[in-house]
Parts: sequence; C-alpha cells; structure tokens
Amino acid sequence: MSGTGNFVDVAVVNNPDFPTNVLEKHKNMMNNIDPIHYISHTSSDLFFHFGLQDTLFSKQNQINYYNAAKKPKSIRWYDTGHYPNDEARSDRFEWLTTQLNLLP
Repeated sequence: MSGTGNFVDVAVVNNPDFPTNVLEKHKNMMNNIDPIHYISHTSSDLFFHFGLQDTLFSKQNQINYYNAAKKPKSIRWYDTGHYPNDEARSDRFEWLTTQLNLLP
C-alpha cells in the first residue's frame, strides 16, 4: 500500500509517545528530505493504492501525496486498513506485470 509523503508521520506511528519538542525537532530535520517534495521528479508511472480504513495515515495525507505526484499516475482505494487485502495485491501484481511487460 502507498504510505505517506512525510517522514514525521512514520515517526509518530512508530513512536506515538514522542514528546512534542522531539517531534518538532524531527519534523524540522526531516522536512527537506520528505518524499512529498520529490515524488514529482519521478520518471515513471506511479500506482497509489490506499486502504479506506487506514488508521496509520489520514485520507487527506494520502490524497496530498497522490496530488504531489505528476502524471502518469493512478489511484485505487480498497476496503481495508493500512495493509493490502487480496484485491489490492491482485491489482498491484497486474499493474507491475503491465509496467514490466511480463506477459506475452
């Protein structure tokens, strides 16, 4: 599943008890290398797939990450949490197969 464009979001998920001052320091330190600032520089098609019940990253955060990417790109939402369900795995396999020209 696609994640988030900000490292501080990952830090909060992994360390929910971070004191505010430590979190702010981390945010200031990592902001310059957050993926959301660089995803528009990719040169290939991107496939974002998110869970509608993701409790780790907000839907708005995921939409912001998707919007920061340039075309070609696609997005799918699944009836699952943060981790992929069978439908998402199947769609990812199909997408990768097409991207890598693995079928005759």
